[in-house]
Amino acid sequence: MKDKKMFPHIDEQTFFIKILGIGIAIGIIVIYILFRVVTGRNRHLISGQHDEYKLIKNKKGSVEKFQTGPWVSNLNFTITFSAFSLNSIILAVIVIFEQHLTGYDAIIFDIVLAFSGLSVIPFFLSVQYWFLALDIGGAPEYRVKFRRYATILQSVGWVSLLCEILVSILIINTYLGYLFCILTVVGLIFIFEHKAKMSLDEEERNAGKNEFQKEIKRDEVYIKNYLENRTPGFIQDKLKILSWNIERGYQPDLIADTIQRINPDIVCLQEVDWCNKRTNSLDVLDYLAKKNHLFGLFSTEFYELDTPYRSKRLAGGGVHGNAILSKIAPEDYFSLRLPKCYNWKKPARKRIGANPHEKRSGNRIALFARYNFSGDMVTVCSAHLEDKDGGVAGRVKQYKSIVDKLRKENLLKEKSIIAGDFNTFDDWLTRFLQFSDKKQAKGKKGSISEANWWKSEFLPSVNFMDPFREIDWTHRITPFIKFKLDWITLSNCIVIEFGVENIDISDHRPLWVSILK
Repeated sequence: MKDKKMFPHIDEQTFFIKILGIGIAIGIIVIYILFRVVTGRNRHLISGQHDEYKLIKNKKGSVEKFQTGPWVSNLNFTITFSAFSLNSIILAVIVIFEQHLTGYDAIIFDIVLAFSGLSVIPFFLSVQYWFLALDIGGAPEYRVKFRRYATILQSVGWVSLLCEILVSILIINTYLGYLFCILTVVGLIFIFEHKAKMSLDEEERNAGKNEFQKEIKRDEVYIKNYLENRTPGFIQDKLKILSWNIERGYQPDLIADTIQRINPDIVCLQEVDWCNKRTNSLDVLDYLAKKNHLFGLFSTEFYELDTPYRSKRLAGGGVHGNAILSKIAPEDYFSLRLPKCYNWKKPARKRIGANPHEKRSGNRIALFARYNFSGDMVTVCSAHLEDKDGGVAGRVKQYKSIVDKLRKENLLKEKSIIAGDFNTFDDWLTRFLQFSDKKQAKGKKGSISEANWWKSEFLPSVNFMDPFREIDWTHRITPFIKFKLDWITLSNCIVIEFGVENIDISDHRPLWVSILK
């Protein structure tokens, strides 16, 4: 009498079909993790490690604070999966030694047994380090090191456990195997999302304004490097306007040198830092204004909240906004809060693309300045439209609010220039990658890119134009993925020259136009 088997023996063709299925499942996990790395949320996917040792050493945090939330939750995860791994190894041993598996089945279960052992040992070792890390009697620096060792071991256990589960599926009936593959992938993504949510909750508890930020008023326009007007305006035949998203101002000297070389009369800047740690606590606009002997205006968009979870590249502590520089002082200036498309203080967690470690509060604004240009008045606006949510419809609503403000102030009859980073990146690729949602402006077809639609349909409808082509890109993700995100839109102006500078000082290229009197 032949021994009964729990699972039927599989032939070579079925074996390789299941190998293909498991490869697809692993591929989905890999793509998901890579996508999270690209969008800045990789630190909490597996190990959840932060550089607590440096934070404690620099007195930016305490072990007691780090022990709450993620520490305890990670310990619970470790204990749970240690028990699960132990159960898996027992199951594998029973099947191997009691079912007398042969051929491909035996090979598969040998692999399962190996992964089970590789999974259970790191998990149980990590538990010991977790308890050492949670010991309130230990020295803080050692407790943090133990925490790091525990999470490294936990990472090894996670990877081994994933391989164990997926390889185990190979011995099951093909269709059931695919079903379990899908459930495994969904379950792991759910756990990763839960861990990311924990980190967001922890950061929310630690976020708050410092003394400098409390003194900065959202609706106030700040003057930098005040210059007395020595002329009644720009007494010249043409006016040169530069627009540039300077990526917070990481390279202020190179930015100042570029402005000097281009030699514009007016400069519209976006993403300008003031007293943030990531830019060495520098007042970027004041520095640029003084170095180039220009008059500066600054208006705050966001308070960059300083939390232990922000990387050095994103470290806050100050404010962030739009600015205008000019060779003479304007005759008038003001700012406008744009319609809110995204809640930065309490961001929605539905969008993977939103960076959770850029904790900030505030909203997008537009900054206006009015100048005398050889007897005519010209109004210049520096704006930064929303990219995190609201889609094309949200950006159109924000741009229209700027046009409505000009109309309300009876300025549309004069020369008007709205320049800045409009974040017009919606196309089939960005929608596919979830960097852009499917919210569309009325009348825009999904087959046409947002930049193309703005240029050919939307801007003419509000009596503005932009002289650049869609292929005159200003932001590049890869050598093959480029976008026209930055614009200089004009009304009642005659453009005689325009250009895009091919430099990589910022993640955006600067662009400029010259207009006639």
